[in-house]
Amino acid sequence: MHKLKFIIIFLVFIFISSAKSYASVCSVSSPTISFGQYDARPGALNTSTTTVTVTCSDMKTDTPYVLTLYKSKQSFSMSHGADVLYYQLFTSANYTTVWDDKNSISGIVRNNGGNGSDTKTVYGKIIINQIGKKSGVYNSGSDPVIINLNYTP
Repeated sequence: MHKLKFIIIFLVFIFISSAKSYASVCSVSSPTISFGQYDARPGALNTSTTTVTVTCSDMKTDTPYVLTLYKSKQSFSMSHGADVLYYQLFTSANYTTVWDDKNSISGIVRNNGGNGSDTKTVYGKIIINQIGKKSGVYNSGSDPVIINLNYTP
């Protein structure tokens, strides 16, 4: 009887020890924003939107996440020849909360058979009153937006 008890306990221990614990693995896309033709006239609205997508795999449940920017940097640059313009990213369409290392964008990736994704819109606006800047198409590729993705696997 004691031998049978020992074997059952041993087998249960082996089963528990060999059971693997999987956690969600998530990543976030790198946003690219294009403002098109910059309008240098005073009072012109130079806004644009882009999206960021959080994608997860090996999910057991839905995965909540928070996106912040890597640095507290609140403006980004883009160039057109020798001219440089500055823009900011915002968390909503009313352009009141600058997206940075403290103001976040959050969401939930829904588990769909172990995988899932969630897409959020990011709002960009060229900073007004940049005197002497020429109209034209500015390239934002020289100052990348680096995003922190925080989630609990």
